Amino acid sequence: MIEANEYTMQYAVAASILAQEINEGYVGSKDYGAKPKNKSLMIAALTENDPRLEQHLEAADRIIHYCQGKMLEMLTGTLSNYWVGILHAINKPVLNLNSHQDTGILASVPNAYERSTNRDRSHELREQLGHHSRHFGNPGDRYESNVRVISKVFSIKYGKTWHTGVDEHGNLVNFPYAHDLKIDQVYPVRAKIRKHGDDATTLLNYVSTTP
Repeated sequence: MIEANEYTMQYAVAASILAQEINEGYVGSKDYGAKPKNKSLMIAALTENDPRLEQHLEAADRIIHYCQGKMLEMLTGTLSNYWVGILHAINKPVLNLNSHQDTGILASVPNAYERSTNRDRSHELREQLGHHSRHFGNPGDRYESNVRVISKVFSIKYGKTWHTGVDEHGNLVNFPYAHDLKIDQVYPVRAKIRKHGDDATTLLNYVSTTP
């Protein structure tokens, strides 16, 4: 039986998705600005029984299933402490809002899911495209090409998003950029070659483009 302040995990994750949608991203406890924290929006959606939650139940099931699929990584010790915390919370049948730790980490789940699936997609595409990709140029050389973005990961450390893309010659490139470029969109990129990386990927810096 569900007690007061308790919500099924499906609805809890749906509320975290709604919060992410409202904020157009994740706003955590260490972020300062005009936007409310995702955790606060999530709690409000649950306690007020926001009708928009129904729209996100299918996506919530998909996220829960994806997270539970990381159980083997946890058992083999290859999962980060952050993801271990997600699994401990999301594997419970209900969320009790009195558990501030579970509520806080579940509020970040849609953001973690997006970043993780982007990495998965990047690895898959790199495997497919890596057979045709080649290193090119030398460090310091100028580079100019149209690049289709295939994945991206935000770096908290550098405050920039690292983008992986394939250029018009079929070569993989990776570069940081202050703006968040859209996946599957093609951008005219001008940069300098930083170095040759793994998987036949060439790393770029001093990047300019039109977001």
